[in-house]
Amino acid sequence: MAQAYKGILGDYKRKKEEEVRVRGRVADRADEGGFGIKDSTYSKRAERKLYVNTRQQLFGYRARTRDMFKRSFKEKGMIKMSTYLVTYRVGDIVDIKANAAQQKGMPHKYYQGRTGVVYNVTPSAVGVIVKKPVGNRYIEKRVNLRIEHVKHSKSRQEFLERVKVNSVKSKEAKEKGVKVSLKRIPTLPREARTVAAAGAPPQTIVPVPYETTI
Repeated sequence: MAQAYKGILGDYKRKKEEEVRVRGRVADRADEGGFGIKDSTYSKRAERKLYVNTRQQLFGYRARTRDMFKRSFKEKGMIKMSTYLVTYRVGDIVDIKANAAQQKGMPHKYYQGRTGVVYNVTPSAVGVIVKKPVGNRYIEKRVNLRIEHVKHSKSRQEFLERVKVNSVKSKEAKEKGVKVSLKRIPTLPREARTVAAAGAPPQTIVPVPYETTI
C-alpha cells in the first residue's frame, strides 16, 4: 500500500513539474510576441494533457454483481446437459442471461437481461448483436458469448400465435362474406347490471364504536 501511494505521489509531482515547464514556455513566447494561433493551440493541448486522471481504478470488471449473476433457486450446481443440445442459427432472437457456473465467455454486466440477434455461430459460442442506446442514437454492439449464457427468447411467441389465429379468423370471415376486426382490444370496463334487492333491504354499515375491556 505504501509503495502504491509513493508511486501515485511521484506521478503527481512529475505532472506538476511538467505543468510549470509548459506554462513557463507559454509565458516566454507571449513576451517575445510570437504567441500566434498555432502556438496558442499547442499550449492548450499541452495544458490539457497535464490534467490526466491518475487515480486508481476502484472497482473491477465484474464488481457489484453479487445478486446479478447468482444462480436461480434450486438451479445451483453443474450445468444441465440439455443446455448444450440447443441449436442456435443465425437470425435467432436470444436473451442474455449469464450462468455463473461457467466463467468463460460471460457477458459484461451491462448486457445482462438484454435481447439480441445471433449473427455468428461457433461450436461453443454465438455472436449476438445488441442495440445499445448512446445519447440520441443506438449503436449495434457485437458480443461473443458461450452458449451457457444465452437462451432462445419468447418475445415473438405471442405474436406468432396471434398470426395463426388471425389467419383462421380471416379465412372464416371471407367464406361467410363478413368483415372481422383482427386488432387487439384492451380489457374493457365491466358492463352495467342490475342487482335484485327483493328480500334483502339495504343496510347502512358503520364502524363499531371503540370499547375497552379494562
